Amino acid sequence: MLNGQKVWTSGANYADFCFLFCRTDPDVPKHKGISIILLPMDTPGVTVRPLNEIVHPQHPDLNEVFLTDVVVPAANLVGKLNDGWAMANGSLAHERGMVWLMSVIDMEMGMQQMLELAPSILEALPEQERAVAADDVVRCYIESHAVRCLGYRGFARLVKGGSAPEQALMKLFASASRQRLARVAAEMRGPDALESKPQRSRRIGTLEDYFGIFGSTISAGSSEIQRNIIAERVLGLPRG
Repeated sequence: MLNGQKVWTSGANYADFCFLFCRTDPDVPKHKGISIILLPMDTPGVTVRPLNEIVHPQHPDLNEVFLTDVVVPAANLVGKLNDGWAMANGSLAHERGMVWLMSVIDMEMGMQQMLELAPSILEALPEQERAVAADDVVRCYIESHAVRCLGYRGFARLVKGGSAPEQALMKLFASASRQRLARVAAEMRGPDALESKPQRSRRIGTLEDYFGIFGSTISAGSSEIQRNIIAERVLGLPRG
């Protein structure tokens, strides 16, 4: 029998099944005693509550999931009992890798759009403002390449069988860089960023894009979690 709740569950309002990571042995350290169960979303006791979003509120993707006395057969256990943490790490590594791939594609497409917009916008700015805006554009351009290179380094280590702390670094860096790109583009466009139905080629410079990209610092492990991982596993800093 399962009881509990989970927030920021992507796609739970559309899913037929979900992988549920739950504690099945409360008497062992927290990273042990976790199991994975395949949960049909129509099981009695499962409640999905979509979270209101500032972008496209009519099509929410993030949800809260509540479990109240949910009964699932033992046959739905994935892997071994109380051995879910290792599988969870593998799942998260895969997810963060996909997040990196999507971030690279998204950043490079956005950067291309910004470079198309920048010349005419920069030319119209006063000289001092133009210098600041140009610096912002150059920084975004450099970061778009850095995100790609950081991911290459991490995946090269994984292919060789080693650990890849770059995964936490690239998740944190990619989401922050993509937010900066959205902010700089919206600032450059000024009032034009308020358009409610942007043209496809100018989506990078809209408030819709700027507000929507904040979810990237939550999905696949929040930025706060990534900083903790980097501090402990990369820098070797003590906990607490």
